[in-house]
Amino acid sequence: MRKLVTMQNPPLAASDATSAKPSDPISPSPASPTTILQHTAVPAEPNVYVLGSYEGRVTIHSQQIRALNLLYALKATGKLDKVASRVAVVGGGIAGMTAAIAAAKLDANVTIFERHPQFLHNLRGCHTRHLHPNIYDWPHEHALVDATSLPFMNWRANTADQIARDLLTEWSSHVQTHGIITHASAAVMLRAPAPNGTRRITVTSGDIDEPQFDIVILAVGFGVEKSVLLQPLRSYWRDDSLHQPEIEVRTAPTKYLVSGNGDGGLIDVLRLRLVDFRHEDLIKEFGDLQRLDGVIAKLKDIETDAKNSICTGADPSESMYFAYKNLPVTSEFDAHLQSKLRKDTQVIFNFPDWPFSYNSSILHRFLVSRLLKIDAAITILPGQLLSVEGHEPNLTARFKTDSGEITREFDRLVIRHGPQAALGRDFPHSNQQFESILRARNALDETRIPAWPQDFWGKPAAPQPDEAVPPLAKATVAFTGFGAKRTAIGMQARLLRDELLRGAVTGLEGKINQLESKERNFLLDSLGTSALTEEGGLKAFEQLLSASDFSADQLRPYLSQLVKDALFRKSAVRKAQVLALGAEVLQTLDEDLLGAFFSDIFDIVDNDQFSEVNVLVPALVEVDTVIPTRLYSRYVSVLINQSRSNAIYGAPAAKKALFNLDSEVIKAFLRAIDLDYLNQFPQREQLQRVLDAYKSDFPEENASLLNDFIGLEEFEFDERYNR
Repeated sequence: MRKLVTMQNPPLAASDATSAKPSDPISPSPASPTTILQHTAVPAEPNVYVLGSYEGRVTIHSQQIRALNLLYALKATGKLDKVASRVAVVGGGIAGMTAAIAAAKLDANVTIFERHPQFLHNLRGCHTRHLHPNIYDWPHEHALVDATSLPFMNWRANTADQIARDLLTEWSSHVQTHGIITHASAAVMLRAPAPNGTRRITVTSGDIDEPQFDIVILAVGFGVEKSVLLQPLRSYWRDDSLHQPEIEVRTAPTKYLVSGNGDGGLIDVLRLRLVDFRHEDLIKEFGDLQRLDGVIAKLKDIETDAKNSICTGADPSESMYFAYKNLPVTSEFDAHLQSKLRKDTQVIFNFPDWPFSYNSSILHRFLVSRLLKIDAAITILPGQLLSVEGHEPNLTARFKTDSGEITREFDRLVIRHGPQAALGRDFPHSNQQFESILRARNALDETRIPAWPQDFWGKPAAPQPDEAVPPLAKATVAFTGFGAKRTAIGMQARLLRDELLRGAVTGLEGKINQLESKERNFLLDSLGTSALTEEGGLKAFEQLLSASDFSADQLRPYLSQLVKDALFRKSAVRKAQVLALGAEVLQTLDEDLLGAFFSDIFDIVDNDQFSEVNVLVPALVEVDTVIPTRLYSRYVSVLINQSRSNAIYGAPAAKKALFNLDSEVIKAFLRAIDLDYLNQFPQREQLQRVLDAYKSDFPEENASLLNDFIGLEEFEFDERYNR
C-alpha cells in the first residue's frame, strides 16, 4: 500500500463556517477556558498566545470564533483581570481585529500591529472569491444561512472585497469608541519576558517606541502561499478568470494543471469544470438535501471514520477516497451535474497521494468526487510537483511519483499548496521550538467551537445547530483493500452510539433492549471512553446509564476514569457534569476516590467564586448521600457558609439542603462540634439557626455545649466558656 502523506492546509477557503452549538454556563462547553488556553499558549513563552495558526479548518468565521474564545478564556481564568491590562495583538487580519475589539470590550488597553500597509490586506479588492459563513457545515440545513450572528463584526455571504469593506467600516467605529491604537507597516519582534511577566515588543519597521504588554496575541495568520520552482506566485486571494469561458478560440480544450487538494484546489477544479460557476449557488443547485436523501448519512459516516483514523494517528485520505467513490448517488443527480460541464477546459488534478484531505469541506469533496466519476475531462495525477518550466500556454511540469520522475505538458497552471507559515517567518525561534507541540494540540481543531456563555459579550452567541460532522468516536471501522468493511459490532449499535453522541434519541430504552449483550457492552465501552474526550460524550454516557442496567463491576472502570479526569481538571462545569450522573451511579466508586473528589469540590466552593458556586452547589446537594462519612462535617460547614452568600443559584440550593439533611449527615456534623469549632466558625447566627433546627438530634457528649450556644446571648456564652 502506498504510504499516506498528510496534505497541506489550504489558505482561508471560500467555504467559510464553523459548526457548533454555543455553550452556556451549565451546558457542557466544547472546550473549557483552561483547555482553550492550553491550545493557544506558546510553551515557555509566558503570556503569549497563538490564534489559529496551527488549526486545520480555518475560515473567516472560525477565526472570529477562535478570537472570541481566546479572550473569553483569558478573562474567565483571571489572565485578563487587571484594571486596564495592556494587550498587544500582532496581525491585522480578521482574527487580530476581532481579538483586539474583544480585548477592548473587556476594558483592556489594546494596541494592534500589522506588517502590511493595510488591514485585511488579503480580502481587499478580491472579487472572484465568494465567502459564505456556513458552507462548511453542509450537509446540515443551516448551511443555507448566509449571515453570521456574532457579538460584533458580523457579515453576510458576499465577495471577499465587499465583506472586507463592511468589516473595515465597523472596525473603524470600534477603534474610535474603544481607543484601540493601530500601527500599520509595523513588523514586530518579541523580547524576552520581564521579571514581572510582561512582554516588550520591538517594532522593526516604523518609528515606534518599545511598549510593554501584559498579554501578547499572535494573530499572524498563515502567511503567503507556496509556489514551485521557476513559477510566480498566483495567490488564491487575487482575482483570476478560471470561472470564465476561455477567451481564445482554440482547436482543443485548454489543459490546466491544478496542484493541491485542500479547499483551494478543490474549488478551482470546480470553477474550471462547471459552467457559470458561482460559489453562492453551489448548495442551492447541488447540495439539495432531499435530492441526496440516501447519501447524507453516508457522508456523515465518512467523517466519523476519518476522525477515528486521526485519533489513532493514521491519515484517513485513502479510505475517504474509496468511500466517496462508492457513494450511492442517483443517476439523476450525476446527469444534472454532467449537464453543467464546460467544454473548453481539461483538468489534470495533482495531489501528493490521495485526492481528498480531512481538512477540506464535505461539499467540495463530494462534488469533486462526482466529477472524478463522470467527467472524462478530469484525470488524476498522484505525486509531488517538483518544478514547472516555460510560459503559458507552453508549460512542462516535472513530478516525483511512485514510478519515478515523469513530465507532463500543460497550457495553464494553478498551484494550491497552502501557505508558508507566517509564524515561522515572523517568529522563527518560537515556531521552530514549538510548532510540533501546538500542531499536535490542535489536530482535532477544538477551538473553533463557541465556548463563551451566551450573555458574556452582552448578547447571545450565534445560534448554531449541531455539528456538521459527528463527534470523535472510538474507532470501530477497519478498512481493507479497496473497500470498507464493518467490524463485528452490529450496525444498529453503531448508529445508536452516533445518535447518542448527537444528543437526539427517542425511545432509547426500547432500542437498547433490542441489542445483544455484546452490543450493549460496545455502547458502554465506546461512550465511556468518549465521555472523557468529546463534546456531548458525557451526556451520551449519562443517557445510556439511565436507559440500561449495568453491574457495578462493569461501570467502575469508566466511572473511576471520569471522576479522576474531573478531579484533576480546574473546570467547575466538568465536576458538576460528573455529579449529575447521580448518587446511584457514583456510590459504586472507591471511597478514597470520592473523598478526594468531594474535598476538591468543597475547596472550590469555599473559594466563593459565584460562577463556580452557582454550577457546583446545586449539583452537589443532589448527591450528598454518597459523600464519604468522614466529610459530613465539612459538607455541612460548606452549606452553612454558602447559604449566606450572594450566589444566585448556589445560595438557595445550599439553604434548602441545609434544612433537609439526612439524619446520619447531621449527627456526624453535630458530633464534630467542639468549642474550638464554635470559636472559629464565621457564620454564628446561621449556625445557631441550623443547630436550633436539629436540636432534637444533639448527641449526649456535647448537648450541653450546643444548647448553650443557641440559648445564651453571645456575651453570656463567652463568659461561661472563658472566650
